[in-house]
Amino acid sequence: MIPEGSEQKHTNVTLISERYDVHRDTAYKWTGEESFPDPVDRAGKADVYDEDEVDEWLRKNFPGVWIKGQKGRNPLGLPAGDARDLLTLQRIGELEGRAFHRDATDVRTLRTYISKGTLARPDRKAGDGQKPEVNEDRWFRSTAYAYLNRPRRTRRQTTVGEQPASEQQPQAAGDLELPGGDDQDLLTLEQIRAIDTAARGRPAPQPATLKIYQRDGRMPRPDRVPGDGEEPAVDEPMWYRSTAYGFIRSRPATRRTGTSGAEQAGSERKAQATGGLRDDLELPGGDEEDLLTLEQIRAIDTAARGRPAPKASTLQVYQSDGRMPRPDRVPGDGEEPAVDEPMWYRSTAYGFIRSRPATRRTGTSGAEQAGSERKAQATGGLRDDLELPGGDEEDLLTLEQIRAIDTAARGRPAPKASTLQVYQSDGRMPRPDRVPGDGEEPAVDEPMWYRSTAYRFVRRPATGRPRGSKVARGESRG
Repeated sequence: MIPEGSEQKHTNVTLISERYDVHRDTAYKWTGEESFPDPVDRAGKADVYDEDEVDEWLRKNFPGVWIKGQKGRNPLGLPAGDARDLLTLQRIGELEGRAFHRDATDVRTLRTYISKGTLARPDRKAGDGQKPEVNEDRWFRSTAYAYLNRPRRTRRQTTVGEQPASEQQPQAAGDLELPGGDDQDLLTLEQIRAIDTAARGRPAPQPATLKIYQRDGRMPRPDRVPGDGEEPAVDEPMWYRSTAYGFIRSRPATRRTGTSGAEQAGSERKAQATGGLRDDLELPGGDEEDLLTLEQIRAIDTAARGRPAPKASTLQVYQSDGRMPRPDRVPGDGEEPAVDEPMWYRSTAYGFIRSRPATRRTGTSGAEQAGSERKAQATGGLRDDLELPGGDEEDLLTLEQIRAIDTAARGRPAPKASTLQVYQSDGRMPRPDRVPGDGEEPAVDEPMWYRSTAYRFVRRPATGRPRGSKVARGESRG
């Protein structure tokens, strides 16, 4: 819980994606990394983080992204000076090396950047007739700093002794026979696929699938890309042999997805015992990389569970709060085959279906009430002693309806609507699940909450005055 009056700056996945200009899914994936800062609080369904801790983590791990987030600042600590100061190419290389804690960038490398447009052409040349005279190419400080502060392709930095993620994974296929060669040999994506196919005796994943793997961290990003200024120049993304082989050896075999026959025996007991993915659901067979639409996923879920799956609008909410994975493919993503609506791989969809708990009807009655007050006091969690009207978790409630339920359940007036709006802004009450113009069905003309969301708020612990306050001690104002 954030202490009252704290000056700590806070952020969440949405704000991180906005500040550093990355997709929300990318920011969400960062929060799952072991070294990412721990959340300091939770606002509704979203974790809240210390903004400075997140910024420092990005500076160390993704410096290119970090630079983009330092809008209007001097993130690289470049020397102050007049915008029209003249700098040589050698000086620009020295400043770049100092800014990124490495050797100065070679002048020859900088000249390749000029030819590719990464670095602007010089502002001044020998014999250009301007004052003061110069005897070699020079750049205005503003031009040089625009180059130094440019968005960069981000490569995760590793400390001494730290292995790339692909090498940290278990050697699930250490017995694969791979061609010899130098660790620094450069391989294209097609060459990696050919080696993988020959080693495993079955077709490797399609290039489009491997691109997905790169996005979600299952395959390392390329070590080299066109225009990166390194030697030798490359005209397509390439991986060092060591990087590629680490990926090939760590990649698990692709299984066909589904349940049938003996796989079903005892699966329900296994699911109950493990508390993990449900293996008792009978799902259609198929390849893990088959693409499924949201409606197809709903149909499979309905057939497997014997009851209607959540509505499409509910599943969209699940995607926004992380309960359902984002689509693996979207229109215009440049991959093959092209899709005209969001789609999920069968493996992704089945992981969601098997992990989703049964939807319960919400409310309290009968035996559920027995001993619930003692349980709430013992656990210190959500209050189960409140008598709330029954209904479906996906029923939509207005703010006034929530206030009326809260008042009836607690036997005292609920917070005013204006107070609840403050609660939403500081995370004490979840933001609405539906708002006017959100494009979902049914349309709403005011902010609304699902019953399940509202009841979690209503069951909040009672708010007491802080211990040690003047009122609590019986002191007066004086």
